[in-house]
Amino acid sequence: MADGLPMTEHGRDRVIYDMYAHPLDDDWQRRRSPFWELDKIDIPVLSIGAWGKAALHLRGNFMGYERVSGPKQLLVTGAASFAETQRLFADADFHREELLPWYDRHLKGVDNAVMGRPAVRFFVQGEDKVREAADWPPPDATPVAFYLSGEKCGHIQSLNDGSLVETRRAATAARHLGVIPTPSGWRASPPSIARACSTTSRAW
Repeated sequence: MADGLPMTEHGRDRVIYDMYAHPLDDDWQRRRSPFWELDKIDIPVLSIGAWGKAALHLRGNFMGYERVSGPKQLLVTGAASFAETQRLFADADFHREELLPWYDRHLKGVDNAVMGRPAVRFFVQGEDKVREAADWPPPDATPVAFYLSGEKCGHIQSLNDGSLVETRRAATAARHLGVIPTPSGWRASPPSIARACSTTSRAW
């Protein structure tokens, strides 16, 4: 029973089988995915993500923010893990500070200063501070291509150990690298990169 309704009624028990039968982006998936209609959303949207959930939800925060067309703000918190994110989202002070003003403005019509906030606020790992931007990706962000290399970085003990390099030539060993998904994602370190850099949007 789910909410008092029999799971076998109206084919409810079929959904998991249908999902496994359509693992790719086919017509069945597109009829059910809101992604393809995000550009039609013109209601106010406050999207809150966390770096600690980069392996799951954060890409959706970024792409959703980019596609919706109404008043919008993006907040990326510094919560570093799933557990830390859950604790943050359960914190009453966080709700009072971030969510309540948004609800007051857009649900109750309260004339507050919430829309005066920067459009984008994001925690910068390594600097331990929050930066602000007018859009996402930040206008001053520069696209940089990195390549997987089979050379171990040596900073972690994992089957997924590897490194990132900035040239294809240095990445020729990547074909020997076996990447195994883990709860924490694929770990890589760029030992050949001498300059400091921060990642913003998505990795392909």
